Amino acid sequence: MIYVSLKSKLPVDFYCGVGIGDIERPLEDEVGMRGTVFYRARSALELCKKSTRNLLIKSSDTTIQTYEILNTVLRFIEVLENSWTERQREVVNYVRLHPNYTYEQVGEHFTVSKQAVSQILGAADWAAISEGEDLLNNLLGSLNSV
Repeated sequence: MIYVSLKSKLPVDFYCGVGIGDIERPLEDEVGMRGTVFYRARSALELCKKSTRNLLIKSSDTTIQTYEILNTVLRFIEVLENSWTERQREVVNYVRLHPNYTYEQVGEHFTVSKQAVSQILGAADWAAISEGEDLLNNLLGSLNSV
């Protein structure tokens, strides 16, 4: 996800509202864009600020259950990430950028053993977060095909 990539590279916290919908007026040189996607993104951003959440997704009410699932999983991930140490954040973000690396390869990058990598990722609940991120990607992919 773009959000995860930005969050791992920026040293500041930020809010992100994601809207899913139509673009009624595409970008043209003289006129700005308009559509439900932008209204929903703005609404999601406002909800983030009110609820002290960093990321929310908003769409039409017809698929409310899917978006409740998406936002609940996002919330669980956010809560877990907020408990990380700086070292856990470094290692997890590196693993996110290099998903095919072995623990040994990750350990070489940080000059620690593969057992230390396993302990760091275990303490960060990386397995649960990774599973949640996979679910998010699958759900978002299924929405894209509808």
